[in-house]
Amino acid sequence: MKQGKIIYKADIDGNLTVEQQITEAERDSHRGAEVSREYKFEIALRYDITRTVCNILSNASIKYGGKTTPFCESLQKKLNEIFFALHKFGVCFLTIDERGAIININQVKGQVELYDPAYKISGFTQASAARKALDMYGVITDAAYSVIDERGVLGMFSPQKDTVVKPGASAKLYEAFRSIFGTKKGQRKFMVTEVPMTYSGVNIPVKDLDLLANKKDAVGTVARIYGIGEDMIQSGAILANKENAIIQTYSDYKGLIYGWINQIESQQISFRSVENYEITFPGVPQMTLTQTNTTPNVTVLTPQ
Repeated sequence: MKQGKIIYKADIDGNLTVEQQITEAERDSHRGAEVSREYKFEIALRYDITRTVCNILSNASIKYGGKTTPFCESLQKKLNEIFFALHKFGVCFLTIDERGAIININQVKGQVELYDPAYKISGFTQASAARKALDMYGVITDAAYSVIDERGVLGMFSPQKDTVVKPGASAKLYEAFRSIFGTKKGQRKFMVTEVPMTYSGVNIPVKDLDLLANKKDAVGTVARIYGIGEDMIQSGAILANKENAIIQTYSDYKGLIYGWINQIESQQISFRSVENYEITFPGVPQMTLTQTNTTPNVTVLTPQ
């Protein structure tokens, strides 16, 4: 069989022509570039959100009274570890050495308990809250991919009058269409049958599915659970909205870090005032004009 632009011939009478075509197509198509139907699309969003959180916390600078103390330096280095421990478990424990530096974070009772207030109230971790939203994103994205990949029932082939189709031939014809014919790279655009067939097209109301809007809503839900402004990660967001989302998100994470500091200081006899801590994001241009030394209002729950 020649390579290149080929009009594949489906022998509807039950011979092996269809299987041979499928084999040939699998050999000369770039399967590695195609997305597997088993791919979990929510993994991509989970990674994007995780990367965004890491970038936010990695940009944080923590000082006390204008100075970098052992505690400030260690907390700054462990912000990501703390966030994802609380994200997964809702609570974690810190071990702090004589210099005041955090040296360990674990799930075993330690010197200081750090917790997510929402977990204390609801009993649900951030990870469990995000799971359903991520699953929904995966379902919606998979549906959108299926519309592109298989596009449902586009039409129907019917044997013309006095044409006999042998058992199993229709399944082979379907497999040929599914595997080697379509609009993706490496797929063929035409099929010729050796028996008279009539084709009837089917209209698919893709617009009624509103996949794009539903996908955007799912992304927004996941982002909000992680405390990230929707427009900060949405593709196609207006620049002004994106800038505002960045400022709001970094400000919220600033408050989150102050909350952790408040929890830690309330369990130690250090005589350090939370108001003297300064949290900035020097690597974020949008925050340059909004940086202040004012400590945001922080609500802290006392562990029971």
